Amino acid sequence: WCKEKWCYVDPRKCEIDVPPKMPPPNTSYQPGARYQNLPLYYSYSTCGSKDMWAENIPNVGLQDCLCIGFDNSPGTTFAMLGAGEKVAYPAEVGGECKAWDEGLHPECKGDRPAEWCSKKWC
Repeated sequence: WCKEKWCYVDPRKCEIDVPPKMPPPNTSYQPGARYQNLPLYYSYSTCGSKDMWAENIPNVGLQDCLCIGFDNSPGTTFAMLGAGEKVAYPAEVGGECKAWDEGLHPECKGDRPAEWCSKKWC
């Protein structure tokens, strides 16, 4: 993979078949760098190369509607539901296409969870 070409890209403006990726913080060249208030995303595809470096990048949405991709964020965020009920979600909620509510939202617990609980979203 060392000889493959790559570059940083604006993930909101990429018109390529392979969505751009955000490197895990522990492997990033510039972990604190930002572009227009977003973390840096990279693409091999933009340069006509194949990404042979990344092993398993999560599903980041459809090309026309990419997730914002803030994976591996430490901590918890709380969603406020009706009647003042708070539900704890991982801080990276919504960062990739995933059934985030499954097992967390009150309607997604127990033997008969709501049908929407298994739907992936970001």
